[in-house]
Amino acid sequence: MTDILTLVGVVLLAQVSPGPNSFAVASVTLGSGRTSGLATSAGIATGALIWAAFFSLGVGTFIATSPSVVHALRLVGGFFLMAFGLRALWRARRIRDRAATSPRVLTPRRAYTAGLAVVMANPKAALLWVSVTALLASLGLGRLALIATGAAVAASGFVIYGAHALLFSTARAERVYRDRAPLIEFVIGLAFLGFGATLFAATLLGAGG
Repeated sequence: MTDILTLVGVVLLAQVSPGPNSFAVASVTLGSGRTSGLATSAGIATGALIWAAFFSLGVGTFIATSPSVVHALRLVGGFFLMAFGLRALWRARRIRDRAATSPRVLTPRRAYTAGLAVVMANPKAALLWVSVTALLASLGLGRLALIATGAAVAASGFVIYGAHALLFSTARAERVYRDRAPLIEFVIGLAFLGFGATLFAATLLGAGG
């Protein structure tokens, strides 16, 4: 029971801590509105289900025993997060230069895809599921337990990131964004660049060491 509670605590801490998922929801919500922000949250939740499904099929064992796969995942994830950051920086510049008086708004469908992509390209999500799979196996729990855990993580993720979407779509948040859009997009861009660059550099340094 203690192990399960620890697992729940770790997952919830990962979800409430600032990271790529929360920044993605904030960025989409501020730029495209509440509906798209909630769609991003739904994409993130779907990502959790997909990871759980992958690991229930034995992908976790393959990843855990293949350092080269982990290395590749971390590099690809780092590139993706940096690309997301560069996109936000470009958006900030366009807004600042008045090149786009109304920045492109993401439709809910595109927002959902963005949320899903952030989760699937984040190697930390894969490594988290490696730990989850190992813990459940140590307790004698198998595929169904893993799927159930994925559903629980997806539900909690949608609630937590959905709350982010509601928070960043309030009238006050929208007013602040209108007044400080270039700065906010710039900060979000730097955050994603930081996430990606740190992951990329740590991967290369680890391989070199």
